[in-house]
Amino acid sequence: MFDVSRAKNPATSLKDFYDRIKDRKKAKLPENKIKYTGKYGVTYAEERVVHLMKDHPEITPDVLNDIEDHINELENPEPSKWKNGEYIGPYHGKVYTAQIHGETGDYGVVLEFVPNGDVYLDTAYKSTKKTEDEGAKRLSTHQGEDAVSDGHQSSVSIQSIQDSLGIVKKNHYNQMAGEKC
Repeated sequence: MFDVSRAKNPATSLKDFYDRIKDRKKAKLPENKIKYTGKYGVTYAEERVVHLMKDHPEITPDVLNDIEDHINELENPEPSKWKNGEYIGPYHGKVYTAQIHGETGDYGVVLEFVPNGDVYLDTAYKSTKKTEDEGAKRLSTHQGEDAVSDGHQSSVSIQSIQDSLGIVKKNHYNQMAGEKC
């Protein structure tokens, strides 16, 4: 996939990326050929952004930018429990769920941490009392070695989760897993 954040005329936001997806569709260009890497290193694949905009009507272009702006302030991140915690995401990574609090509302996000250091947004949705209660229930039953948060409402960065998984993006950082900067 071509990363439009690194193009000669780069996408500058997630909303801008979505506009490019729509333009490509109008021009009848092949689908699922582009991605956007945001300011916190999260990769947004075309197919996942199309999913968000199609299947989650509460997600608008402005909400996309709000999610991108707050994606590095994760609250209560934890490994996904889907398929008994053995689920490997579409990009062959470990899947985590978390909450973020943005300017336009609160959102649940599903992030995938790939062994090569890439982080993908798999999906996002508007948080409701029900989704927050479900998240709190999962937290009360899972505080194993993969838990990043101790269950308190403190925000955690993407790098903190990568550190807990022993993942370092080698083409971005000149260090080995476990080394101190």
